[in-house]
Amino acid sequence: MQRLNYTLKLLEPVIISERGANEGGHGSLDYISGASLLGAVANRLYTQLSAKDSYFLFHSGKLRFHNALPLSPHRHPTYPIPFSWHEAKTGTKVVRDDHVCLENLCDLADKTQQPKQLRRGYISFCSEYVSPNKQLQMKTAVDPETGRNKTSALFGYASLPAGLSFGFSLDVDTDIDDALLSKVKNCLQGILHLGRSRSAQYGRVEVSVADWEEDDLLIQEADKGFSIWLLADMALQDSHGQVSFYPEPAHLSFPEAWKASFNLAKSFIRHRSYSPFNGHYRQRELERPVLQMGSMLHFDCENTPSIEDLQQLQQKGLGLYRQAGLGRVWINPPRPYIYKAQKKPPVPAVSMPEHPLAQWLVNQHDKIRKDDEIEKTVKVWLDEYQTYYLKATKLHKIAPGDYAGPGPNQWGRVLEVAQTVSDLSMLKNNLFSGEHAVCKEKDEAWGLAFYAPGDIKNFRAWLKAKVKLCEKENQTPATIAATIARLAHHIRRDIKQIQGNSQ
Repeated sequence: MQRLNYTLKLLEPVIISERGANEGGHGSLDYISGASLLGAVANRLYTQLSAKDSYFLFHSGKLRFHNALPLSPHRHPTYPIPFSWHEAKTGTKVVRDDHVCLENLCDLADKTQQPKQLRRGYISFCSEYVSPNKQLQMKTAVDPETGRNKTSALFGYASLPAGLSFGFSLDVDTDIDDALLSKVKNCLQGILHLGRSRSAQYGRVEVSVADWEEDDLLIQEADKGFSIWLLADMALQDSHGQVSFYPEPAHLSFPEAWKASFNLAKSFIRHRSYSPFNGHYRQRELERPVLQMGSMLHFDCENTPSIEDLQQLQQKGLGLYRQAGLGRVWINPPRPYIYKAQKKPPVPAVSMPEHPLAQWLVNQHDKIRKDDEIEKTVKVWLDEYQTYYLKATKLHKIAPGDYAGPGPNQWGRVLEVAQTVSDLSMLKNNLFSGEHAVCKEKDEAWGLAFYAPGDIKNFRAWLKAKVKLCEKENQTPATIAATIARLAHHIRRDIKQIQGNSQ
């Protein structure tokens, strides 16, 4: 068998639909399917070849267009994350710094952890993690009669963005004629158009000879059993020609001498269904249920298979539609290289230049940060105040338009005191102590009762508790005064808005 490797770069966004439904949201695959590559080559060659050569190239499985999977940042090929990998729902994550930390994988035998299956993304054998982001663009159909947007015809396309690079392989059996293979190679050089909406701004890609090195898909020794990692979707059928989701050894053409049996307890399987679009017939084919790429299948064997037998099985692939990239597997793969997250070195402190502008910038930054902290605190207090205001309104049966509690003038006095007094003792005295205090004990508005936990029974006690809380948190007198002033400003503004709406 001969293997040809290629690099595919997206010059425009590409849409490879996950399913064939014509209603609902349309998602795009995060890889380029082998069927799309086969279709692009067949579109150029099919009419130039005889029926025999066309069948031999595109239908016999002698020529296999594998899926184009994303390349890692360091130009390594990647593979779908195995569904056997799990991480703890709470704790250290497996994916860190765009790498997969294998030591953080969850042990399924450990009942103290709650595992969560990893289902998305790709990994290289250097433990690099890749997960292409998809972009969504909304469009509308055009009414051919009016030339304007068609009513009730809004739709969206999820696509892979331009600029991404993928790697794919073309497996060629030895009995394919060199002349036919040369025609295929010529079609795989240069610009291709893939996926949906190719007449618009989608689908243009550039294919070139690979600028990456493929990994050796080594097979570990099998000890009375082996595992199969699905590098692509796999379609199976039973002896009656019916679709099968249960991979019996007979469905996979295992030799009877192995006496193999499928072990469901050690396997991790997901499946999906889609209807591939046939560009020649301009319609979709029959629905194709498949085992999803990333699934792990485990088989027990009474007689241990040889490495040569497993190697031959791996090269040929399993199941149906292998010419379109389905059925590519890796049997008993070794684990990727261990990646350990490195601790980032501490950033050395940078001394501030002795310049008035630098000092002004630092002061402005500190001021903005303090203002943000004050605003967050005030927002929490406003929600709490609104709750107590509603409780007081219901308790005392106050009519709409009559405000329950201190009015805008009283909160205006609080604002004035907080803006003019920076000493904490003077602030508390002016607000709560003596006959001339803003929040007098015998004031009906400040003393309006409501139901609340603890010692907070009225608005005066609530405001006093907030000042005490700031003092307990060791805030500076200036910060406490600024927080109270901001609170009074917001409440006074809200009261005026409520009174204005009721008139």
